[in-house]
Amino acid sequence: MKMPARLIAFVIAASAALPQSAHACAACMGDPNSNIAGAANGAIFMMLGCIGGVLALLSVFGFTLYRRAQAPVPRTSNSPKTSALNPKEEFSK
Repeated sequence: MKMPARLIAFVIAASAALPQSAHACAACMGDPNSNIAGAANGAIFMMLGCIGGVLALLSVFGFTLYRRAQAPVPRTSNSPKTSALNPKEEFSK
């Protein structure tokens, strides 16, 4: 038997050996008004808030980089005749 065929056979055998119904944990299937359910909901919303905050900060950082890339290059005040790319341009004329 080749490796993919063995893997498929193992998955079929494992799914046949599993019980027909899966049971949820006590926090999920318990009383929705219990302290555990409220704490679990609070933890989920806290994690979503942290992820949303990080994504928002990354978006602001990307927008800032975009704005800086679109801004014109400022001229230096000490020598208006020279170029920023070629500082010896003044002497070659």
